Amino acid sequence: MALSGSYDFTETTDQISTDALIGIGKLKIGGTASAAQLAECRNRLNKIVKALQNKNVFLWSVELQIHYITTCSEVLGTDSANYKCILGHTSTANTRPVTGLEWPMYWVESGASGLNHAIGSSYTSAGDFLTSNIIAIEQAAIRINGEDEPLEILTKDQWFKIEDKKEFGTPKYIFFDPKLSPRAYLSPIPTDVNEVINYKGVKLLQDLDSGSNNLDFPVSWLQTLTQMLMYDLCGPYQVDNQTRMIIKSDMKEALKEAMGGNRETSDNNFIVPAWGI
Repeated sequence: MALSGSYDFTETTDQISTDALIGIGKLKIGGTASAAQLAECRNRLNKIVKALQNKNVFLWSVELQIHYITTCSEVLGTDSANYKCILGHTSTANTRPVTGLEWPMYWVESGASGLNHAIGSSYTSAGDFLTSNIIAIEQAAIRINGEDEPLEILTKDQWFKIEDKKEFGTPKYIFFDPKLSPRAYLSPIPTDVNEVINYKGVKLLQDLDSGSNNLDFPVSWLQTLTQMLMYDLCGPYQVDNQTRMIIKSDMKEALKEAMGGNRETSDNNFIVPAWGI
């Protein structure tokens, strides 16, 4: 018996698209899909991938993220007092302390090293940070002197109920706001740049920008995604109802199996310690 010794099988977006078109009988084996067909399939695969992330937290998309605490920006107000940034923003006339209508949301009188406020500048706070491509935070901790102390993850309602969001000190809470530019907020606002925030972030699955791209999925999902695309193509290609129902049934079973394997094992039944040996 001769085994290959390799473990790198995968398929590109165009290969999955071709398999799906063959699967619904709209392309012969060995045939070549048109550029328009491949572009339509890629667009549909992108939407399938984005929709799938609503169903579960995929284990391979959860990664440990590290945020290093930085100092807060400081500026001089129009009253010549020093102000420290408590909420990151791009400045406007409305955010200028103390003549701007919205300045109390972004600044608190504190510090001693501010420069003149400049409209259009990006000012940062140690109390919030952007979480690029992260759509959820599962766990978080602050590392102090080499030891991690868990942070309590708050809901939006709990976050708004914090009375003093201008408090400085060692963070106890973190709130994740999953808007188009996701941002995490800490309370109290940290002051020690030696502290580090460690958190388990759920990454947004990557886009399929070209036909040569691979999917941001384990290879065990390739068949499931092919069948999902097959079912999605049934409408525009006017696949007959009986065939469509068969494709749907196969797709649902494949998705169920794939999702069933998407979990952590709480214990290990394969390794038994041999005490006393």
